[in-house]
Amino acid sequence: MSLALALLLATAPAADAPPVKKAPQPSVRLSLRSITRDDAIIRPAAPRSAPHGWVSDADYPVDKLPGEWLVTDVDIDIAVAEDDSVAGCTATVSRVKDRGGAALGEEARAQAETLLAARACRIVRERGGFRHAIDAEGVPHLAKVAMRMSFSAVPVLVRAAARDPQPRPYRTMARPLDATILNFRGDPGQQVDSSRLRAPAAELSIDAEGRVARCRVAVSTGSDNGDAAMCRQLRAAAFEPARDRAGNGLPDGYYFAAMTIGVSSK
Repeated sequence: MSLALALLLATAPAADAPPVKKAPQPSVRLSLRSITRDDAIIRPAAPRSAPHGWVSDADYPVDKLPGEWLVTDVDIDIAVAEDDSVAGCTATVSRVKDRGGAALGEEARAQAETLLAARACRIVRERGGFRHAIDAEGVPHLAKVAMRMSFSAVPVLVRAAARDPQPRPYRTMARPLDATILNFRGDPGQQVDSSRLRAPAAELSIDAEGRVARCRVAVSTGSDNGDAAMCRQLRAAAFEPARDRAGNGLPDGYYFAAMTIGVSSK
């Protein structure tokens, strides 16, 4: 072999190494699938705590499910009664896939139903906790909470996030014209719990004219009456709307109004 050829081979870039096949790590996760949207409801029914803490990998033999690598979702629909109890629960396997991403047959689906869905509602009833829905008057309502229990035994590939080459358009965000509107003016009859560690808050939709189009309780004041009063106060407030570069008003579908608990100075 000539010296030139030896140098060429020594300095040539190495071929890409084949991907390393890592052993799949079975896991189970419980999360919200959706919250029922109803304009008449200011506080939808929702879990009182993070659902992922209600279930663990040890609750299910996910490594014994059909397929070497597998992804399975169980959709859980819970009816939350006016007294916060679970009035009903159904669980259905929505998808079962093998390691190639192909849907598995009815036999695998039936096995997943037996291993997964049959126990999902029991776990939700035994470990879960919910807060009921209320309307603008503070009246409790029966409402649905949709959750999803996801099982996986697939390798996770971590890749660098791609940079977005398109800059976001310039715009200003909505803001209240009077910042004191965020001081919750509760009274003893509204039973607002001022000792709470988290400040009460609401998610607002602000239209292009600066009016509150929708109010939804994000962090409860601690009572139904207090939550209703918070949304009444915020709906009466005036906002500077979001604006584009030319100064035109824009609707803002999400404004997080974090309140402070106090007494009106009037």
